[in-house]
Amino acid sequence: MNPFSTFSSSLNPETRALLKRAKDGDNSAYNDLFERHKNRLRFYIEVRLGKKLRSEIEANDIVQETFLQAHRSFDAFENNDQSSFLAWLYRIADNRMRDIAGHMNAQKRRPDAPVLRGTEIAMQIRDQHRGPATEAAQGEEQSHLLEALDDLDSDLKELILLHFLSELSYQQIADQLNVPKTTIRRQIAKASIQLGGLLKKLNKPR
Repeated sequence: MNPFSTFSSSLNPETRALLKRAKDGDNSAYNDLFERHKNRLRFYIEVRLGKKLRSEIEANDIVQETFLQAHRSFDAFENNDQSSFLAWLYRIADNRMRDIAGHMNAQKRRPDAPVLRGTEIAMQIRDQHRGPATEAAQGEEQSHLLEALDDLDSDLKELILLHFLSELSYQQIADQLNVPKTTIRRQIAKASIQLGGLLKKLNKPR
């Protein structure tokens, strides 16, 4: 069972064609490319933020900031592989989340300074740049999935994200983590079972 079946796959010929057109300077192709990945990116950000930071930082703002940064530096992206594009977006989003968390921690250590929340950082950027709309409705199924991932062991959650959200194969994950492929397959099976159990509890009528 793929717990991320609500997200369309990014690994298809259409995505590859959009990547090529975008690399050739077609801005509309880049916008279409980001539109194709925005829901997946937003969900990744929500998982990475965790419960506490999700109450303080608006995930859609990080999506917007990621788009703006990616658009500015797209010429530096040299790979035409779809999974590499996803990984590239995730790295940019991770950097933005670290920056904002750093700002917030710094402000907590300086109670006399005005608090600069993540949403305010995004608003400053939007005052200068208007990107495409990134607002998307989050269905109940994705809400339950996010809640279940919050309760999953961190190591297993990481494997779930690598396999189902980043769409890496068992072998690619094994190479990245320097462990046997059979171990990865076994651990992802374990993670999927645990995640399925958590989702089953959440889907029960209350």
